[in-house]
Amino acid sequence: MISISHCNLFPLNLVLFLNSAVRFELKNGDAMRIFPMLVVTVAMLLSPSSAEAQRPVSGMPVPVLYMMDDMVQAYMDSFELDSAVVGFSFRGRIIYLRGFGWEDENLEIPLQENATFRVASITKTFTAAIIRDLVDRGMLGLNDIAFDVGQSGGGILDLPPFPAMIDPRIGDITVWYLLQHTAGWDRNLAPDLTGDDLLIQAEMGLSQLATREEMMRWILGHDLQHDQGAENNYSNEGYHALGLIAEQVSGIDLLTYVRTYLLKDELWFPAEDIFMGRSFAADQDPREPYYNYPYYVTNVFDPDGPEVYAPYGGWNHEVKESYGSIVSSGIPLLHQANNFQLNGTDRGLPLDEFHGTYNHGGAQRGNNSLLQQRSDGIDYIIMTNRYDTVEMIHARRIGFRINKLLLQYYIPWPYETVDCTWFDLNYSGAEEGTYNLPFGAVNDLDNINPFTKVKFKPGSTSWTGVLNQDHIAISAQGGGSMIFGQ
Repeated sequence: MISISHCNLFPLNLVLFLNSAVRFELKNGDAMRIFPMLVVTVAMLLSPSSAEAQRPVSGMPVPVLYMMDDMVQAYMDSFELDSAVVGFSFRGRIIYLRGFGWEDENLEIPLQENATFRVASITKTFTAAIIRDLVDRGMLGLNDIAFDVGQSGGGILDLPPFPAMIDPRIGDITVWYLLQHTAGWDRNLAPDLTGDDLLIQAEMGLSQLATREEMMRWILGHDLQHDQGAENNYSNEGYHALGLIAEQVSGIDLLTYVRTYLLKDELWFPAEDIFMGRSFAADQDPREPYYNYPYYVTNVFDPDGPEVYAPYGGWNHEVKESYGSIVSSGIPLLHQANNFQLNGTDRGLPLDEFHGTYNHGGAQRGNNSLLQQRSDGIDYIIMTNRYDTVEMIHARRIGFRINKLLLQYYIPWPYETVDCTWFDLNYSGAEEGTYNLPFGAVNDLDNINPFTKVKFKPGSTSWTGVLNQDHIAISAQGGGSMIFGQ
């Protein structure tokens, strides 16, 4: 028997190669452990072309989307890009999810298709959805005043400007202005006030880097560049404020809110597929790639010490929770695109089955992503481990090539999901399907493509059976128990 507990390698998302029927258990409250000799990548099980032999490709092949494989490979060859994940969903079902290249700097460990990447400003799409949900629940108003700076009627956040308020327009900023990037900050005319950790620390006389609240106080002590509503200018400052507002009003942190109220349990992807990132490589998730920006900069956590590669200590990643900190696999992001409008005046609003064409990008030194909604029911995510300059935004360039291919080819979009095939141990129906339409008969495991990941939604009843698959992936959010084999 193999008992699985306390996994530090692929938390709650395990890819196992089973040479014969084995028995293992998942029990309520147990974490997971898997022996290293059992872990393999899906890419190693493929029959690679010559291009794939040079650069690993993970995830289930989708024949009707072969042109996407070829295009991504060619792009990565042309621009010497080491790591990328590209995923598509069609009407909410994830029908293509592939990892290209390498996880590590030495180009030895193949990148998994469920790799987790920093996604920078795509974080803002979650913050906007939280704000809209709080409004829908009656806990917040779009016309509520954001800051209590001593004005009549007060405001939500009681954070005295540091060292003092010099622009009285701060007292007129509403939640709506923050949400729409029209609160008055303009980084084309003045520096981004979230962008200099060491300056904030020095001017506030702090012994360590500023907390999120301290940063907000320092921001409020500066001039605005415009009246509220006069100009639309992308603003990290505004979304920093929205995150603090959301936490104060809801009483829970942003990540808990996302997992509890936005990407809900019925979506069935592991909670470990989306989380807040960390500044240093030693603290990042085992599925994150190395972030490729090999230029030395001052370590903001230890400015008198040795310089560091920019992605690892060049900024305080933890303080960016509401505007640039999220790390995610492609799966939660595709669900986000299917469920909430990503941009525009209605950003953050929940969607019905159909939606317009919007996108949101994200870029930091060492990562670059694009999450795209299309009006034809196709959404896609691109994540890469490099960001060079504003003129060389790899995710947007790949996105341009994807849109071109979608115009050139007629694609009979498949309905079969590739992120996994779900099984609900308590489900008694006969339908076959996806994360929201599980198989009714566990015996159907025998008919699954061997590259498909298999995930179980835990129930209250144990199940015992023998698996004859070549390999299987198990994922669970906790609860219930399962026993495989005898």
